[in-house]
Amino acid sequence: MKKYVIFILICIISLLSFSDDLFIFRNTGIISKDYPWTDEIKIPLDKNENVVFIENADFYKISLSNLDDINFKIIGDSDDLKNALGSRITMVNSNPIILKDVLNLNYIYFFNSYLNLWCRTDAINLDSLLNHKLLYAKNVKGKVMLSKPLSWDLFYSLKNNSDLYVTYTISGNIKTTYNTILIDENFNISNKSNNDLGYTKSMTFESAQYVPQIENESALINLGEIKPFNGEFSKVIKLGTIKNYEDINFLNINFYSNSFENKYLNIIREFENTKENGLGIPLIKGNIYIFTKKENKEFIQKVATFSKTNENEIGKINLGQSWNSTAKLKVLNETRTKNYIDKTFNINVKGNGKTEIEISGQSLNLLSIKGNYIKKDIYSDKIVIYIQGTQNLELTIRSNIK
Repeated sequence: MKKYVIFILICIISLLSFSDDLFIFRNTGIISKDYPWTDEIKIPLDKNENVVFIENADFYKISLSNLDDINFKIIGDSDDLKNALGSRITMVNSNPIILKDVLNLNYIYFFNSYLNLWCRTDAINLDSLLNHKLLYAKNVKGKVMLSKPLSWDLFYSLKNNSDLYVTYTISGNIKTTYNTILIDENFNISNKSNNDLGYTKSMTFESAQYVPQIENESALINLGEIKPFNGEFSKVIKLGTIKNYEDINFLNINFYSNSFENKYLNIIREFENTKENGLGIPLIKGNIYIFTKKENKEFIQKVATFSKTNENEIGKINLGQSWNSTAKLKVLNETRTKNYIDKTFNINVKGNGKTEIEISGQSLNLLSIKGNYIKKDIYSDKIVIYIQGTQNLELTIRSNIK
């Protein structure tokens, strides 16, 4: 999965004209710098910044970048370090390598790349060592990608007039201006390998700003230019206006359930995610604030959940439980054989509007149905029945035993 995500990232980067770009996954940021042939580069790195990928270089290394404010004592080469500490060494940090003596915790040991020698300093200087790194690369040409502690999230706002907004929020800090794209994926940089990474320029990518685009099964959002910030950066975008939607009651029953009484039904707001209905764009899963209006004052009435929805699909917002719609379930009869289980359910729904009843299970067949219903959909793993208003249904369903 990690190599697949890196492959997608490289493909996208290769088609953008920006020299410095920022790609933010859900859990980390990737800075991409594009170099013409360069004899050598030196890039300062913070404590939590690391190399993800270098397209072409004779070699590269990460060294301590600044020791001017640290007092240290030279120990010598690796043999001198071994003679000084013997087997009492434990590792404090792996990149850069920092060691300590288990019998004397007042000191730490590090490799000074300027002297090419091991040195000792006070343990209180650990944070200074970890925060001063330098990437050095020789004969570089192409992409250099560095990871940076950044993350992003989103939430939606559905206003009283059905305007739908999305807010993208980035957490962390950047010290320069980048052209930024959000990627709805996690990125794992632990135990990374730069070997066998694909690279191609055959893809096409058109990135309309702020609206998710689907590229190789990943949702990408082009935020354009973002200036330096420290903390949180948010962008609020109007996605469109939902012209028509329907709030329906929803009841899910497991075939193996016995009974329940006075179960409050959930309410699902459904709408067609089409351009004709005011949207027609990919919608990423997230929380959504539902606004209402009372006495000419608009306020948040609910915090609901928004399901992942592609263009031209049915969008669904779970509004929570109803106050006015309930259901009662009874099992009137049950027959078991070695090949199947038959159950007859009595379902009594009290409520207004449309109700979707979903019976889920394995290898289901609807043998009979009594009562008034709008329509029914039968699948192997579920049976869906729509009713209007208060209704009483009697269903006989068979689950085949495999």
